[in-house]
Amino acid sequence: MGIPGFCYQVYQEVNRKGLIREGDRIILALSGGADSVCLFLCLFYMQELLPFSLLAFHVIHGIRGEEAEEDAAFAKDLAGRFGIPFRLARVDAPAYAKEEGLSLEEAARILRYRELMKEAEKEEARIAVAHHMEDQAETVLLQLVRGSSLKGLSGMQSERGRLIRPLLPFHKEEILSFLAEQKQPYRTDSTNLDLSYARNAVRHKVLPELCRVNAKATGHIARVAEEMDRTERFLEELTKEAFEKAVFYKEDLLMLRIAEMKKLPELLRSRVVYKALCETARRKKDLSDAHVTAVLHLFEAEGGKRVALPCHMTAERRGKCVLIKREY
Repeated sequence: MGIPGFCYQVYQEVNRKGLIREGDRIILALSGGADSVCLFLCLFYMQELLPFSLLAFHVIHGIRGEEAEEDAAFAKDLAGRFGIPFRLARVDAPAYAKEEGLSLEEAARILRYRELMKEAEKEEARIAVAHHMEDQAETVLLQLVRGSSLKGLSGMQSERGRLIRPLLPFHKEEILSFLAEQKQPYRTDSTNLDLSYARNAVRHKVLPELCRVNAKATGHIARVAEEMDRTERFLEELTKEAFEKAVFYKEDLLMLRIAEMKKLPELLRSRVVYKALCETARRKKDLSDAHVTAVLHLFEAEGGKRVALPCHMTAERRGKCVLIKREY
């Protein structure tokens, strides 16, 4: 049969990064859009070079009525024509968004990945999603304007847990050219044109303007994300080492040794405090730079000074330590 040229390029990236290994089970998030259809074809042809099993998985979010049903039918038909098993899940994103106080976009994303992860755990499989270089650039820009940390500016990784992104190094233009070459149709989600969604606004307005300033803007942003990711991984290791030296536990208290903390560079000091807060709270949501700063000020405060923190936590200067406690 032979593997098309673009699919071979994707295979080379997959092989180089070890995203798929012989005998793996791969669940593809197949929406029916151009990106996921492209990845479907690439993974199908790739099986000639690397034996693995493939399953196509589609989620109906309860948003677009008949259009969504047509997308599902298209995805099922595509999988069937290539002899690939297909599974369908239905969720109610509008209800979940209302219940949790989320945007519809975020609610749909959470529920989609929840269904994919349940299937992956059941099948002991990896999940392949079709994010590409423009998606990466959009993610970095969104994180930047939302005031993200360094980790957020790292964007998406090619591999994270069960999740793999084989198309991340490739441009949208390459994907569309491949589909045109294969004469392969795909579906277009009407909500992708709705500029009330933040990502769509970045995709259709912000990123094109940046590309007018510099035609290679997308690639440059993606490369910065890679550099940020390497930097973040390095800092994570330093933070872990510093945490082990400066932090100890006493019953239900987390204790920060002030003398050890003061030896650290400012950046690491803040990261160790943030890690301490996250471990005590058992979550990251609602924790901000302001809370880290409040704890840092205790290193210079008098004994007994206390500050209230989110997640029912308090931090207090006690002797040569600052203790962080969660009230259960």
